[in-house]
Amino acid sequence: GRMRESLDLLDGAGKLEERRDTLDRRSSVAKNYDAGTLILTGTKESRDAINKIIRGNLVRKGVLAQKGARRYALKWKDEDGIRHSASRELAVGERVTFLENEYKLYDIRNGEVGMVTKTADKTISVRLEDGREISIEVARYGALEYGYALTTYKSQGQTYDRVVVEADTRFAHLQDQRNCYVQITRA
Repeated sequence: GRMRESLDLLDGAGKLEERRDTLDRRSSVAKNYDAGTLILTGTKESRDAINKIIRGNLVRKGVLAQKGARRYALKWKDEDGIRHSASRELAVGERVTFLENEYKLYDIRNGEVGMVTKTADKTISVRLEDGREISIEVARYGALEYGYALTTYKSQGQTYDRVVVEADTRFAHLQDQRNCYVQITRA
């Protein structure tokens, strides 16, 4: 319940940085990405924008090889039951997050993160953070999204040594005490 004190401590340690320009802020956050860093954001729109920047940086650096990358038609339902679909290019080394629970075929949880290890016409192999490797038939389970940045909501239960938060204060309800607590305590 002492968020002001928590933020003052972070600021005093040089851990807070204010950037008013949205693109500048998101680009700055994206530069902090590495495999040991959890990047959090308040909205799906900002998550998608940051994921796009990070993925573009990884492709330019040659970390994500475009040889063997494939485009997949992905489908999922959000927490409100609304159906979504998207076309995503996935490559070996891609970090993905799962958007729906699936216990029978793959034993994966909504919000779980993994690394693509193989791409094929109809399947994607993913190594999960617990070390398991699964082969997903995309027609049976297409609830995947890039997992470089996650929403605060999706990050609950995650623990990382380093956390970077893109806190767009224009949306006060997304930077309330509860959300700030989740963001700060992921580290």
